[in-house]
Order: sequence, then C-alpha cells, then structure tokens
Amino acid sequence: HPSAVAMLGLDRIFKYKRSATTQNQEGLAAFQASLFEKLGKLDPPVELQGDLAGRLRRNPTLLRGMDFERQGDLVDALVCAVTAFHFWKWGKEKWEVAGDTRHGAMLLPRAEAFGLKPPSGKG
Repeated sequence: HPSAVAMLGLDRIFKYKRSATTQNQEGLAAFQASLFEKLGKLDPPVELQGDLAGRLRRNPTLLRGMDFERQGDLVDALVCAVTAFHFWKWGKEKWEVAGDTRHGAMLLPRAEAFGLKPPSGKG
C-alpha cells in the first residue's frame, strides 16, 4: 500500500481485501481505474497493454469468491512489479530499503521524494 499511495499520488489506500463486499468491490474498481489513469504518467511510464490490460479492466463488482480474490492478487502483483521497476530506475533517491540481501528486504517510498508529508510517528 505505501508504494501505491506514493507512486499514484493517493490520499489513502483503496480497501478491497478479504471478501467481495460492495465496499471492497468498489474499492478494487477505483484502484484499477487509478492504475490505468496514473501508471502512464510515472517516470518512467508504465503502459498497460494486451492481456494484462484486458484482465485489469474486468469489473470487480461482477466478481465473487476466488475470481474476486484473483483480481485483487493481480492488482497487488502489478503494484509490486511497478515498485521494483521504479526502484530500478530511481534507487535510494526515492526509495528506502528495509532489510538486507541475505535475510530479505522491502522497498518503502521516501515520502518527500513523492511530494508527501512524512509519517508523524503516531500509531
């Protein structure tokens, strides 16, 4: 979620996990729309084409059960891939690495690099 919020310039995350409730279906639909709208504007841009674009245009409000879960997994996988691609381009200029190569690492966006306010430390 931090990657999506930073790269897509979102105010908050889209809720779409766990089950195909109306709120989660609408959240996933909004997340997919945001991906289509904003990925091509990243530096470097990510253009969605072919089968992937078609699969991401599926209407989550029509999906139930495992079909809904798979759609959410597809969106998650895309965000992970774009995060890795963006890190490849920008490295530590825009990303922090938590962990190490031996034990595993996570990429976290540097809030200031994306024009976001840093976390307040509360929570």
